Amino acid sequence: MRSISAISGCRRPPTKWSSLALLRKSRVLVSADTDFGSLLARSKAASPSVLLIRRLAGRRAAEQSAIIRANLDQVTDDLSTGAIVVLSEEWVRIRPLPL
Repeated sequence: MRSISAISGCRRPPTKWSSLALLRKSRVLVSADTDFGSLLARSKAASPSVLLIRRLAGRRAAEQSAIIRANLDQVTDDLSTGAIVVLSEEWVRIRPLPL
């Protein structure tokens, strides 16, 4: 991962499948929604990587961002090669793709 970018400004929320299709090339989807991991597992896809944030939903965006940045070096290689990374304040779990 060389840069961080965001996709925003949609007039209507994208479906989960369209989000995955948009992010297949060298992108990482960051979400608190575990459905993305389930979709990847069922599809046997090797990308996109997903960073699931767990038990951080009640925190402000700046706090969530700080926790992600504090752990990013630890998971960058996994996310670059294809993985589902589950991140909480206390632990990190990494599952290589495809599942």
